[in-house]
Amino acid sequence: MKLRYLGTVVALVTLGMTAPASAEQSEAEIARIKTTNECFQGFQDKNYEVALTACQKAADNGKLEAVNLLGAMYENGWGTQKDPVKAADYYKSAANAGLPDAMVNLGTMYENGIGVEADLIEAQFYYGKAARAGNEQAATNIANLYLRGKTTDLPESEVMGYLQKASDAGNGDAASRLATLLIKNGDYEAAAVQLEKASDKADPKATYDLANLYREGKIKSTDPGIAERLLKTAADRKYVPAMADYGIMLALNKPVEAIPYLEEAAQKGRPECVEELAFIYLEGRGVQQQTEKGLQLLKASAEKKDANATRLLGNIYYDGEYVEKDLKKAFNMYKTAAELADASAQNSYAEMLLKGEGIDSPDVGYAIKWFEAAAEKGNIDALKNLGEIYYTDDYGRKDRDKSMAYFMKARDLGDTDAGIIVMQRDFRNDSK
Repeated sequence: MKLRYLGTVVALVTLGMTAPASAEQSEAEIARIKTTNECFQGFQDKNYEVALTACQKAADNGKLEAVNLLGAMYENGWGTQKDPVKAADYYKSAANAGLPDAMVNLGTMYENGIGVEADLIEAQFYYGKAARAGNEQAATNIANLYLRGKTTDLPESEVMGYLQKASDAGNGDAASRLATLLIKNGDYEAAAVQLEKASDKADPKATYDLANLYREGKIKSTDPGIAERLLKTAADRKYVPAMADYGIMLALNKPVEAIPYLEEAAQKGRPECVEELAFIYLEGRGVQQQTEKGLQLLKASAEKKDANATRLLGNIYYDGEYVEKDLKKAFNMYKTAAELADASAQNSYAEMLLKGEGIDSPDVGYAIKWFEAAAEKGNIDALKNLGEIYYTDDYGRKDRDKSMAYFMKARDLGDTDAGIIVMQRDFRNDSK
């Protein structure tokens, strides 16, 4: 958890900084300073029992930062029993007295319903108040609410203004959030400036987002290798999407270099990396061919209900590549992946049903059902298969109007062959 309690505690108060007006005032002032020092130093040193007592005295003397730290200690159970309600009360007291850090802490309590009833309007109020006072964390918090659609009546320009100020002050999180809004608005050049700021502060997501602006051609550079270098930097900073993308980028031509990135991303939940690794071993790309290892990787993903891995196993068994051809296994793999809503598998499963492959006899009606499921997802092969089924009498479903509609949809999705069929075939229902 990122500490949000010490933002105003820059340095400890030093004794004897001002000349006392009288001996009596001097002793009282020295005592207050000592108590404040003990509060802040104890908190920084995680000596919370000492800090709790000292901060209570400093709070009684009107030190708002001490009130805020008391809230932190009761919120987290540091040096005392955890008491989120009491924590919220301390934060509220310091916030309403004008301390921006306490406003942020109270806003967080309202945002998450800790010690108070969750109230995003109150969270927005306190974040906004702190942001207007120049608090950088408040700017990023209110931006996060905005980006999640959790703010009310808050102009985007105001959010961007808060973030710009925080970014200008060197806050990398604010720069990254501002870039997100700029990308949403299509201002890619300005977004790149903010992402560079955040990337310079070792923010791996910002580095990844900047790489993607170059990869997608949204910003230009005379340096052809800049996107790959940025992607590698983000990957080396252990940002999982970057590790996955960079590993896959390397997999074809530099498979040995790709393996560590793919393995780590796979361990962190990226199934596409498991599949890429599997084919490196199946094909012996840059390594000794290890068919069984590749198959085991795919099977492990399939057991976790990964539709793509399951479909790929179906392809392997159907084609007899790397293993002996086995239509029954292929059929079962396609069926499982189809039920997991993989459109390509739905089409392949339907093709096997239509041909009676892997089963005792064809099932045209059930095949059409699965072709339709795939077609609804925009699968071009399924659309063309339906077009063929309804074009001829071969399956007892002849309907040239339907046939033309399916081919036209495939054409509209960019399939050239379907476009040629629409131009050349006779779709009159009374024609042969």
